[in-house]
Amino acid sequence: MNAERLLAHFERISEAPDAIARLRRFILDLAVRGKLVEQDPDEATPAQNLSELRKQKDLAYAVEGLRARKPITAIQPTELWFNFPHSWMLCSFDDALVIVSGVTKGQRIPYGETSVEVPYLRVANVQRGWLDLSEVKSIAVRISDVDRYRLANQDILMTEGGDWDKLGRAAIWRGEITRCIHQNHIFRLRIPSDSILPEWVVLYANSECGRRFFEDSSKQTTNLASINLTQLRSCPIPLPPLAEQRRIVAKVDELMALCDQLEAARQQRQQCRGRLVAASLQRLNQPAADPVSFRNDASFALQVLPSHTTTPAQIKQLRQTILNLAVQGKLVEQSPEDEPAISWLLQRVEGNHSRRSRKTVATSVEGCQDSSISVLPETWLWVVLDDLVLVMDSGWSPQCEDHPRSSIESWGVLKTTAVQSLFFDERYHKELPSNLQPRPQHEAREGDILITRAGPKNRVGISCVIDKIEPRLMISDKIIRLRLAVGLSPCFVALALNAGHSSEAVEDAKSGMAVMQMNISQVKLRAVPIPLPPLAEQHRIVAMVDELMALCDQLEQQLSQADQQRRRLLEAVLAEALGGRLPTEQEDSHAAIA
Repeated sequence: MNAERLLAHFERISEAPDAIARLRRFILDLAVRGKLVEQDPDEATPAQNLSELRKQKDLAYAVEGLRARKPITAIQPTELWFNFPHSWMLCSFDDALVIVSGVTKGQRIPYGETSVEVPYLRVANVQRGWLDLSEVKSIAVRISDVDRYRLANQDILMTEGGDWDKLGRAAIWRGEITRCIHQNHIFRLRIPSDSILPEWVVLYANSECGRRFFEDSSKQTTNLASINLTQLRSCPIPLPPLAEQRRIVAKVDELMALCDQLEAARQQRQQCRGRLVAASLQRLNQPAADPVSFRNDASFALQVLPSHTTTPAQIKQLRQTILNLAVQGKLVEQSPEDEPAISWLLQRVEGNHSRRSRKTVATSVEGCQDSSISVLPETWLWVVLDDLVLVMDSGWSPQCEDHPRSSIESWGVLKTTAVQSLFFDERYHKELPSNLQPRPQHEAREGDILITRAGPKNRVGISCVIDKIEPRLMISDKIIRLRLAVGLSPCFVALALNAGHSSEAVEDAKSGMAVMQMNISQVKLRAVPIPLPPLAEQHRIVAMVDELMALCDQLEQQLSQADQQRRRLLEAVLAEALGGRLPTEQEDSHAAIA
């Protein structure tokens, strides 16, 4: 694999999800299969044969005063799950390495023996290919145990297990801390032969080939895995000639440095885009003295932002900004021909349909000037949700069948998952058993506003409008249903509940003992402030929000398609390392169109 060729092509696809991490894994995989550098015919076999490796290993055990272990069954090449060059030699960890476990924490010091406090390494210190020594703890051990467990330069450290990502992690100790030992959840692998590089052993252990052995051989429980000393001894490892080991390690270092450069460049691009998007969104959310200038700024930002929005999180921020602009009267122009919102509310008071008096309505606009909530356009009015509602109730909680209803004739009960922000999905419902009688008063209808009442904190207080629904669907008791007075747009009111000060008030109205189970009461919900524009402007705002949300949907779809294209290009680049060829620019374009 040529670093320059890889760099020239990989920069185009480094934004693919997990691209850099996948490339790192692929480099290791090529290395341990003998496909990263060419073999030299003058290096036909490793410097030592298997018999010599075992003799050196046994001698090292004796020198360290360790008990000799019974040899394990020899590894056969046919048992290996990947191929490697014929000039390489296959052995096991037990054939070539001195493997010992570490000191056990909490071990009692026998009476009369002297103890000493020394630093020791834990599983958290051993990462995959490097050591995290930011926090090294100490432990009291017998003086005789210090020499027994003391780490030496070039020792290999390997984790016993724990979470899946901790299984078989390997790194090299280079004497960073004097008189340091290791605990029993870390194995120490020492190489007695000068024909094996510790970097090669670590490289192999951290590759997909090595990790597959640990995963297949480990003892597994839910989300946990561990490997014992006997299993570790039996791990197969192919050995290239020493000179080839050096060439492979050097090439891996070169390509990993290249990956570091790609990762740094990708992060820099993301940071620049993120700052640009954040600044644009912040500018849109700031008050503007000149409505015309602000509208021009907003129009420009909404045109430019799509080309710089590259992550789902940024699109989510863009959606929220659109909603915030909508409820502040900054998304569409006000029309002098629109009847002011206060006129509608006064008519409702005169008809005794509102709990508010004419006096409180008349002072609403003046009162909001001195309040902590934002000032609205002249034709708008701050009201409370209770002023807009004809019916507010919750549904029913029968014992339902745990599947969607089987036919349109049967009754179903909507779940809270049917309520998304500004989006209603009627697919999320359970079937009402035939032996239970439905309650028609809880039937959901088009135009109803649904608000999630109970559940996890991030799922409570979400509102949407039922725009289209099949018959015979009831709402559950975990949902609050609103039906509004005539002369209002349910879509705008639902939009307002998801944005600005109304959304903050809904958030403050939540109560509960834990984040995973919270509630919102109808009493608190009735008091939520709502910015009310004229009816004609409500419809214009909803239409503009729908248009901009459709743009956000397109952006999300484009991001998904771009990710898929980058994945295909990544596969092509990695396949080239196995003897194929890189796609041309024209082929990339055809792939994107396809």
